[in-house]
Amino acid sequence: MNVQERLAAIHHLDAPNRPTDFEQRNGRIIRQGNRHAEWNVPIEVVTYGVDRTLDATAYGRLAIKQKFINQVLKGNVSDDQMADLNADDDFASMSFDQMMATLSGSQYALLYTARQLELSRLVQQKKNWHRGLVEAQAQVERARQFLSRNEPALPQLQAEADELRERFTGGRPGESTPGNPYAVTSITVDGTTYPEKWGEAVQYLIEQLKGRVKRYEQATKTMQINGLTFTLSGERVQEVFGELSQIVINYASGRLLAGTVSSSNGLFLSLKAAVARALEEPAFLQQQLNRARLTEQEFNRKLSQPFRQEAELQRLDAEVADLKRLMETETTPTENTLGQIGTPILAEVA
Repeated sequence: MNVQERLAAIHHLDAPNRPTDFEQRNGRIIRQGNRHAEWNVPIEVVTYGVDRTLDATAYGRLAIKQKFINQVLKGNVSDDQMADLNADDDFASMSFDQMMATLSGSQYALLYTARQLELSRLVQQKKNWHRGLVEAQAQVERARQFLSRNEPALPQLQAEADELRERFTGGRPGESTPGNPYAVTSITVDGTTYPEKWGEAVQYLIEQLKGRVKRYEQATKTMQINGLTFTLSGERVQEVFGELSQIVINYASGRLLAGTVSSSNGLFLSLKAAVARALEEPAFLQQQLNRARLTEQEFNRKLSQPFRQEAELQRLDAEVADLKRLMETETTPTENTLGQIGTPILAEVA
């Protein structure tokens, strides 16, 4: 026999841990197949609790949990706030509040709980606002440090880029595009200038540097490419895996040109790519500086904005304090006439 078809009443003697448990209990009687609907006979849902016991706290926790669950299901939970639901939106959460207020023995308990939740929400929003200020201040400091470190370097980078454009492409200072395709027109090694066929001389210089590294001698030499002085130095590099090492040649000229190679062919291929990057470096740095200035302005503006709900927070704080005092000064209610068994605090008829 399926007794659920003829259940006439359900009695909640305690508060479950989860709102869903409460709903599941009611689902045993409020369900399709209950023949009381056919008979037009209402069923009863009765909740019990004992005055001035932890029953009030239990139903208070259920109310908070139910509101959070409703917010998640409705998609109303954001990173910086959790708004209270309208009490009319959900019968179950309102019922939990009523249970808690009734069991507390205070006529102000329900209002106190609602205002306390609103206050907690605003307090959390202010904490998030304050964390935003800390992050904004950090962003401003980083932007200022970047500007102070790189703004003075821009004129020098532009001058080097203009020189490279003139020496390697025939372009004029200040032009945004090269005058001609990249070209190496002369190499000077050990005082000898080669207008062409300089590959062997450069390779010999590189082998000299490698030999000095093998003998653990100072391995640094200079050479000129298109009249621009480059410093070459040998270095022993350990392989990532294994115990073997190799010798490489580092080249550099000014702030913009640098690379690591192992042969003369590799040197000229690397130099061509380095020159192309160097010609774009001033414009790229200018973009970064503009972005840093914009970041500083935006976050400085954020630092100057006050917490917009400060007045509301202060009002709620005062109201919560007043309600708490009223609850503390209330007279003790008469003892429960049902004694140890408990009081039916909510009777619903479905």
